[in-house]
Amino acid sequence: MRHGLLLLGAIALTSCKSNTEEPVCDATIGAVTPADGAGPVTRDAAVSIALSGSADAATIHLTDSSGGVVAGDIAIADGNATFTPHDLLDANETYTWDASICGGTASGSFTTGTIDNRLDPAELVGKTYAVDLADANWTSPPGAGDLIAAYFAGAFLIGVTAQDGDTLTCLGAAGQATENGSWQQDPCYATIPYDDVDFANDPYFAIQADPMEFTVSGAGTVLMHRASIAGGMTIDGIVDGTFTAQVDTRDYQGITCDLIHQFLGADCTACASDGQTFCLDLAADGVEGPRVQGLSLVPNDDPQECTQDTGH
Repeated sequence: MRHGLLLLGAIALTSCKSNTEEPVCDATIGAVTPADGAGPVTRDAAVSIALSGSADAATIHLTDSSGGVVAGDIAIADGNATFTPHDLLDANETYTWDASICGGTASGSFTTGTIDNRLDPAELVGKTYAVDLADANWTSPPGAGDLIAAYFAGAFLIGVTAQDGDTLTCLGAAGQATENGSWQQDPCYATIPYDDVDFANDPYFAIQADPMEFTVSGAGTVLMHRASIAGGMTIDGIVDGTFTAQVDTRDYQGITCDLIHQFLGADCTACASDGQTFCLDLAADGVEGPRVQGLSLVPNDDPQECTQDTGH
Protein backbone atom coordinates (compact mmCIF):
# COMPACT_ATOMS: atom_id res chain seq x y z
CA MET A 1 0.00 0.00 0.00
CA ARG A 2 2.83 2.34 0.84
CA HIS A 3 4.44 1.75 -2.54
CA GLY A 4 1.11 2.59 -4.19
CA LEU A 5 0.90 5.90 -2.37
CA LEU A 6 4.46 6.79 -3.37
CA LEU A 7 3.64 5.96 -6.97
CA LEU A 8 0.54 8.13 -6.91
CA GLY A 9 2.59 10.99 -5.36
CA ALA A 10 5.22 10.71 -8.07
CA ILE A 11 2.55 10.76 -10.79
CA ALA A 12 0.94 13.85 -9.21
CA LEU A 13 4.30 15.66 -8.96
CA THR A 14 5.14 14.84 -12.56
CA SER A 15 1.71 16.10 -13.65
CA CYS A 16 2.24 19.43 -11.82
CA LYS A 17 5.63 19.96 -13.43
CA SER A 18 4.29 19.25 -16.89
CA ASN A 19 1.58 21.89 -16.44
CA THR A 20 4.00 24.61 -15.33
CA GLU A 21 4.03 27.34 -17.99
CA GLU A 22 7.14 29.19 -19.11
CA PRO A 23 7.26 32.95 -18.29
CA VAL A 24 5.28 34.96 -20.83
CA CYS A 25 7.15 37.65 -22.78
CA ASP A 26 4.62 39.48 -24.93
CA ALA A 27 5.34 43.13 -24.05
CA THR A 28 5.46 45.79 -26.72
CA ILE A 29 7.59 48.91 -26.37
CA GLY A 30 5.76 52.15 -25.62
CA ALA A 31 6.83 55.67 -24.68
CA VAL A 32 10.44 56.23 -23.69
CA THR A 33 11.84 58.77 -21.22
CA PRO A 34 13.90 60.79 -22.10
CA ALA A 35 12.12 61.02 -25.44
CA ASP A 36 14.11 60.66 -28.63
CA GLY A 37 15.84 63.96 -29.33
CA ALA A 38 15.18 65.33 -25.83
CA GLY A 39 17.62 67.70 -24.26
CA PRO A 40 19.11 69.00 -22.31
CA VAL A 41 18.19 66.55 -19.56
CA THR A 42 19.64 66.16 -16.11
CA ARG A 43 22.87 64.20 -15.72
CA ASP A 44 21.22 61.58 -13.48
CA ALA A 45 18.80 60.62 -16.26
CA ALA A 46 17.75 56.97 -16.58
CA VAL A 47 16.28 55.42 -19.73
CA SER A 48 12.75 54.25 -18.86
CA ILE A 49 10.70 52.29 -21.41
CA ALA A 50 6.96 51.81 -20.88
CA LEU A 51 5.80 48.24 -21.57
CA SER A 52 2.42 47.01 -22.71
CA GLY A 53 2.27 43.40 -21.59
CA SER A 54 4.58 41.11 -19.66
CA ALA A 55 8.36 40.85 -19.97
CA ASP A 56 10.86 38.67 -18.16
CA ALA A 57 14.01 40.26 -19.53
CA ALA A 58 15.24 43.34 -21.39
CA THR A 59 18.44 44.38 -23.09
CA ILE A 60 19.22 48.11 -23.00
CA HIS A 61 22.52 49.65 -24.09
CA LEU A 62 23.57 53.29 -23.62
CA THR A 63 26.61 54.79 -25.38
CA ASP A 64 28.17 58.24 -25.53
CA SER A 65 29.09 60.18 -28.67
CA SER A 66 32.49 58.45 -28.92
CA GLY A 67 30.96 54.98 -28.68
CA GLY A 68 31.83 54.41 -25.05
CA VAL A 69 29.46 52.03 -23.28
CA VAL A 70 27.78 53.33 -20.13
CA ALA A 71 27.68 50.85 -17.24
CA GLY A 72 24.37 50.50 -15.46
CA ASP A 73 21.62 48.24 -14.14
CA ILE A 74 18.40 47.07 -15.83
CA ALA A 75 15.21 46.51 -13.88
CA ILE A 76 11.66 45.59 -14.90
CA ALA A 77 8.99 46.86 -12.53
CA ASP A 78 5.65 48.68 -12.53
CA GLY A 79 5.20 48.28 -16.29
CA ASN A 80 8.58 49.78 -17.19
CA ALA A 81 11.99 48.54 -18.20
CA THR A 82 14.59 50.95 -16.85
CA PHE A 83 18.31 51.34 -17.41
CA THR A 84 19.96 53.28 -14.58
CA PRO A 85 23.61 54.35 -15.08
CA HIS A 86 26.01 53.60 -12.25
CA ASP A 87 27.46 57.13 -12.35
CA LEU A 88 26.36 60.61 -13.39
CA LEU A 89 26.36 61.12 -17.15
CA ASP A 90 28.79 63.62 -18.64
CA ALA A 91 27.61 67.20 -19.03
CA ASN A 92 26.75 68.55 -22.50
CA GLU A 93 27.01 65.11 -24.08
CA THR A 94 24.83 63.23 -26.58
CA TYR A 95 23.87 59.67 -25.63
CA THR A 96 22.34 56.98 -27.82
CA TRP A 97 20.34 54.07 -26.49
CA ASP A 98 18.99 50.88 -28.05
CA ALA A 99 16.69 48.28 -26.54
CA SER A 100 15.49 44.76 -27.28
CA ILE A 101 12.47 43.48 -25.36
CA CYS A 102 10.39 40.40 -26.23
CA GLY A 103 11.61 40.52 -29.83
CA GLY A 104 10.78 44.20 -30.26
CA THR A 105 13.48 46.81 -30.74
CA ALA A 106 13.76 50.57 -30.34
CA SER A 107 16.46 53.22 -30.27
CA GLY A 108 16.89 56.92 -29.69
CA SER A 109 19.15 59.62 -28.29
CA PHE A 110 19.17 62.56 -25.89
CA THR A 111 21.57 65.25 -24.73
CA THR A 112 22.53 66.20 -21.20
CA GLY A 113 22.91 69.63 -19.68
CA THR A 114 25.00 70.68 -16.71
CA ILE A 115 22.52 69.95 -13.90
CA ASP A 116 23.18 66.74 -12.00
CA ASN A 117 20.02 66.31 -9.94
CA ARG A 118 16.31 67.05 -9.82
CA LEU A 119 14.47 69.24 -7.35
CA ASP A 120 11.10 69.53 -5.69
CA PRO A 121 9.14 71.83 -8.04
CA ALA A 122 7.17 73.19 -5.07
CA GLU A 123 10.41 74.91 -3.99
CA LEU A 124 10.25 77.10 -7.11
CA VAL A 125 6.96 78.79 -6.25
CA GLY A 126 7.58 82.46 -5.51
CA LYS A 127 11.00 82.47 -7.20
CA THR A 128 11.77 85.04 -9.93
CA TYR A 129 14.56 84.94 -12.51
CA ALA A 130 16.01 87.73 -14.65
CA VAL A 131 16.72 86.43 -18.16
CA ASP A 132 19.24 88.72 -19.87
CA LEU A 133 19.07 88.04 -23.61
CA ALA A 134 21.76 90.66 -24.29
CA ASP A 135 24.40 88.31 -22.87
CA ALA A 136 23.18 85.27 -24.80
CA ASN A 137 25.02 83.69 -27.72
CA TRP A 138 22.93 84.70 -30.75
CA THR A 139 23.19 82.11 -33.51
CA SER A 140 20.46 83.41 -35.81
CA PRO A 141 20.83 85.61 -37.73
CA PRO A 142 24.47 84.49 -38.05
CA GLY A 143 26.95 87.18 -37.10
CA ALA A 144 24.31 89.63 -35.91
CA GLY A 145 24.46 88.80 -32.21
CA ASP A 146 25.94 92.12 -31.06
CA LEU A 147 23.38 94.14 -32.99
CA ILE A 148 20.43 92.06 -31.81
CA ALA A 149 21.69 92.02 -28.22
CA ALA A 150 21.85 95.82 -28.22
CA TYR A 151 18.07 95.90 -28.65
CA PHE A 152 17.48 93.52 -25.78
CA ALA A 153 18.76 95.86 -23.08
CA GLY A 154 17.13 95.07 -19.77
CA ALA A 155 15.80 91.77 -18.53
CA PHE A 156 12.79 89.56 -19.09
CA LEU A 157 11.55 88.41 -15.70
CA ILE A 158 10.13 84.91 -15.24
CA GLY A 159 8.34 84.16 -11.99
CA VAL A 160 6.90 80.84 -10.82
CA THR A 161 3.53 81.50 -9.22
CA ALA A 162 2.11 77.98 -8.78
CA GLN A 163 2.91 74.30 -9.27
CA ASP A 164 0.81 71.20 -9.83
CA GLY A 165 2.74 67.97 -10.34
CA ASP A 166 5.00 68.39 -13.35
CA THR A 167 3.26 71.58 -14.51
CA LEU A 168 4.24 75.12 -13.53
CA THR A 169 2.29 78.35 -13.74
CA CYS A 170 4.58 81.26 -14.58
CA LEU A 171 4.34 85.00 -15.05
CA GLY A 172 6.43 87.07 -17.45
CA ALA A 173 7.27 90.72 -16.84
CA ALA A 174 9.61 93.45 -17.99
CA GLY A 175 12.55 94.03 -15.67
CA GLN A 176 13.63 97.42 -14.45
CA ALA A 177 17.15 97.92 -13.09
CA THR A 178 17.48 99.10 -9.49
CA GLU A 179 20.14 101.31 -7.95
CA ASN A 180 21.70 98.38 -6.12
CA GLY A 181 22.28 96.46 -9.36
CA SER A 182 19.29 94.15 -9.04
CA TRP A 183 15.95 94.04 -10.85
CA GLN A 184 12.36 94.95 -10.06
CA GLN A 185 9.10 94.50 -11.91
CA ASP A 186 8.53 97.39 -14.33
CA PRO A 187 5.05 98.85 -13.67
CA CYS A 188 4.91 100.34 -17.19
CA TYR A 189 4.36 96.95 -18.83
CA ALA A 190 1.59 94.41 -18.49
CA THR A 191 2.52 90.98 -17.20
CA ILE A 192 2.07 87.88 -19.35
CA PRO A 193 0.59 84.69 -17.83
CA TYR A 194 2.09 81.37 -18.90
CA ASP A 195 -0.06 78.46 -17.85
CA ASP A 196 0.76 74.76 -18.21
CA VAL A 197 4.52 75.24 -18.41
CA ASP A 198 6.01 71.80 -19.03
CA PHE A 199 8.24 70.64 -16.15
CA ALA A 200 8.06 66.91 -16.81
CA ASN A 201 11.77 66.98 -17.62
CA ASP A 202 12.58 68.29 -14.11
CA PRO A 203 14.62 70.46 -13.65
CA TYR A 204 14.32 71.57 -17.29
CA PHE A 205 11.35 73.66 -18.41
CA ALA A 206 9.95 75.12 -21.63
CA ILE A 207 7.83 78.27 -21.89
CA GLN A 208 6.14 78.68 -25.25
CA ALA A 209 3.84 81.43 -26.44
CA ASP A 210 2.48 82.84 -29.68
CA PRO A 211 2.77 85.74 -29.58
CA MET A 212 5.21 86.61 -26.79
CA GLU A 213 5.80 90.29 -26.01
CA PHE A 214 9.29 91.53 -25.24
CA THR A 215 10.53 94.91 -24.10
CA VAL A 216 13.03 96.13 -26.69
CA SER A 217 15.24 99.15 -26.06
CA GLY A 218 14.09 102.16 -28.07
CA ALA A 219 11.22 100.26 -29.67
CA GLY A 220 8.81 99.61 -26.83
CA THR A 221 7.05 96.27 -27.00
CA VAL A 222 7.87 93.85 -29.81
CA LEU A 223 5.74 90.86 -30.78
CA MET A 224 7.52 87.58 -31.38
CA HIS A 225 5.74 84.57 -32.79
CA ARG A 226 6.31 80.92 -31.83
CA ALA A 227 8.61 82.11 -29.07
CA SER A 228 10.21 79.64 -26.69
CA ILE A 229 12.42 80.07 -23.65
CA ALA A 230 13.77 76.81 -22.28
CA GLY A 231 16.44 75.81 -19.81
CA GLY A 232 17.25 74.30 -16.47
CA MET A 233 15.60 75.91 -13.47
CA THR A 234 17.41 75.74 -10.13
CA ILE A 235 16.88 77.52 -6.84
CA ASP A 236 19.68 79.96 -7.72
CA GLY A 237 19.12 80.56 -11.41
CA ILE A 238 18.32 79.41 -14.94
CA VAL A 239 21.11 77.63 -16.84
CA ASP A 240 21.53 75.82 -20.18
CA GLY A 241 18.95 78.21 -21.62
CA THR A 242 17.84 78.64 -25.22
CA PHE A 243 15.62 81.15 -26.98
CA THR A 244 13.88 80.87 -30.36
CA ALA A 245 11.26 83.02 -32.06
CA GLN A 246 10.04 84.50 -35.33
CA VAL A 247 9.58 88.19 -36.05
CA ASP A 248 7.02 88.94 -38.75
CA THR A 249 8.06 92.06 -40.68
CA ARG A 250 4.41 92.68 -41.55
CA ASP A 251 3.81 93.61 -37.89
CA TYR A 252 5.96 96.72 -38.30
CA GLN A 253 5.90 99.65 -40.66
CA GLY A 254 9.20 100.50 -42.31
CA ILE A 255 10.83 97.10 -41.70
CA THR A 256 11.27 95.01 -44.80
CA CYS A 257 13.13 91.87 -45.74
CA ASP A 258 15.46 93.99 -47.89
CA LEU A 259 16.43 96.07 -44.87
CA ILE A 260 16.97 92.91 -42.80
CA HIS A 261 19.27 91.55 -45.48
CA GLN A 262 21.13 94.85 -45.75
CA PHE A 263 21.77 95.37 -42.05
CA LEU A 264 21.75 91.84 -40.65
CA GLY A 265 22.91 89.86 -43.66
CA ALA A 266 19.98 87.51 -43.20
CA ASP A 267 17.16 86.49 -45.50
CA CYS A 268 13.53 86.25 -44.54
CA THR A 269 12.10 82.79 -44.09
CA ALA A 270 8.63 81.28 -44.29
CA CYS A 271 6.32 82.44 -41.51
CA ALA A 272 4.85 79.64 -39.44
CA SER A 273 1.45 81.34 -39.59
CA ASP A 274 0.89 81.20 -43.36
CA GLY A 275 4.10 80.08 -45.09
CA GLN A 276 4.73 83.50 -46.63
CA THR A 277 8.37 84.65 -46.74
CA PHE A 278 8.22 87.64 -44.42
CA CYS A 279 9.73 86.36 -41.16
CA LEU A 280 13.10 86.60 -39.43
CA ASP A 281 14.17 83.59 -37.37
CA LEU A 282 15.83 84.38 -34.06
CA ALA A 283 17.80 81.86 -32.02
CA ALA A 284 20.19 82.06 -29.10
CA ASP A 285 21.81 79.67 -26.66
CA GLY A 286 23.81 80.26 -23.53
CA VAL A 287 20.79 82.00 -22.02
CA GLU A 288 21.10 82.45 -18.26
CA GLY A 289 18.88 83.97 -15.60
CA PRO A 290 20.04 84.55 -12.04
CA ARG A 291 17.42 84.49 -9.33
CA VAL A 292 16.29 87.91 -8.11
CA GLN A 293 16.41 87.63 -4.35
CA GLY A 294 13.26 88.76 -2.56
CA LEU A 295 11.24 89.42 -5.73
CA SER A 296 7.92 87.71 -6.43
CA LEU A 297 6.03 88.86 -9.51
CA VAL A 298 2.42 90.02 -9.24
CA PRO A 299 -0.12 90.22 -12.09
CA ASN A 300 -0.31 93.63 -13.72
CA ASP A 301 -3.15 93.81 -16.23
CA ASP A 302 -3.41 97.60 -16.04
CA PRO A 303 0.10 99.07 -16.37
CA GLN A 304 0.83 102.63 -15.42
CA GLU A 305 0.77 105.38 -18.02
CA CYS A 306 4.41 106.28 -18.45
CA THR A 307 7.02 106.88 -21.12
CA GLN A 308 8.10 103.39 -22.07
CA ASP A 309 11.77 104.19 -22.73
CA THR A 310 12.28 105.94 -19.36
CA GLY A 311 9.76 104.21 -17.11
CA HIS A 312 8.36 107.52 -15.82
